[in-house]
Amino acid sequence: MVTCRPEISFPLIKLSQYITKPDLEHFKVVQELYTYIRATIDDGIYYWRENPRLDLPAGPISTTKDNDKCTPPTRQQYDRLKTRVSVDSDYTNDTTRRRPVTGISIKLAGGTIFYKTSFQSTIALSSTEAEFIAACEAAKIILYIRSILDGINITQDSATTLYKDNQGFLLMVNSGQPTKRTRHMDTKHFALQHWVDLDLLFLKIINKADNESDGMTKNLGRTLFYRHMEYLMGNIIPEYVKSDT
Repeated sequence: MVTCRPEISFPLIKLSQYITKPDLEHFKVVQELYTYIRATIDDGIYYWRENPRLDLPAGPISTTKDNDKCTPPTRQQYDRLKTRVSVDSDYTNDTTRRRPVTGISIKLAGGTIFYKTSFQSTIALSSTEAEFIAACEAAKIILYIRSILDGINITQDSATTLYKDNQGFLLMVNSGQPTKRTRHMDTKHFALQHWVDLDLLFLKIINKADNESDGMTKNLGRTLFYRHMEYLMGNIIPEYVKSDT
């Protein structure tokens, strides 16, 4: 369940905070979560080929209510063998420990191949710092995934695009060095700038409503939740498939 249901990663880590001393309200949340899982028990992650395999048995094709609405330019996938990464952080919603939450999603062939939701190890002093720490964590995972793909001859020739919805973060990375307001941050987080210089990463801004990792850091409304969920689960037909059919 935890390997193929990225849309429930946030409630899982929130509930894990109260394992040792749960209350009635936590039990009710678990009941609601099980109700959702029972209603979507057959859901899984879809991965898309460029062309169908006629030698394989036919299976159900994923559907979505509005495919075009869910695939703006920053979400379109034109190459099935090129990874697409998004990352987000939530700065203030954790009232228990005041630690930001990081959400990371990596997609390949139209579906999610890696995702992570976790609390950051330190208390950030600003939302930009929280975003910077989250992006650095995502960058390390990107390098790891790139090495695995290289080992199976799926070489990532160009820099991996990392999508973020925080303009201040992008300005800080492009500055090339810590500023007066960021010198308190651990120097290891500025390794991100070095990886950008090596052309391993390419940072790009994305609309918050199009950042699917946003749903992995906080509770969302019904409409936005399903918008991100369908994209994470691979229900949206990638552009490279539509161009061949």
